[in-house]
Amino acid sequence: MALINCDKCGVLMIWKPTHLCSECLKLQLEEVNKVKDYLAKHPQASMMEVERKTKVSLKTIQEMASKS
Repeated sequence: MALINCDKCGVLMIWKPTHLCSECLKLQLEEVNKVKDYLAKHPQASMMEVERKTKVSLKTIQEMASKS
């Protein structure tokens, strides 16, 4: 059992493939769902528009885009 720090908040935790603690993972999933829901209704939206309308950071949106 390896201990690591959460990539987002730094809390000490048992290793998980996501490298995120439970709270940060929950927040990330909420943000993903906000962005997905917005883009489903506004498929031509720019990243800046998605950021303004969902309140999800541009950095997070860019990370989502790079993983898709």
